[in-house]
Amino acid sequence: MSAAYVSVRVAENTRHSAHLHVSGTGVLDAWLYIGEGNDVALWGSPAALRRLAAALVLAAEEADELVTPRHDARLRDGALLHACRSGEPAPKAVVGS
Repeated sequence: MSAAYVSVRVAENTRHSAHLHVSGTGVLDAWLYIGEGNDVALWGSPAALRRLAAALVLAAEEADELVTPRHDARLRDGALLHACRSGEPAPKAVVGS
């Protein structure tokens, strides 16, 4: 199997559905389809998908903690447009949730 770089944006309203598959040898795989037309599929053993889920939760929590919007911050589609006052250094990353 060759490696591939894939980038998938997941919005809060992105559809997803899960399915199970048991091979003829009894190996159980779980599949998670993402997108309107099942554009992307992630699959693996239940343990592998739990490990991926834990990494995704950790990444989301770190992103939430990276930049806390101030009362005067402006948001557009969840993206932080203004995170600092004049004279303060700009953050290196801007995230929204």
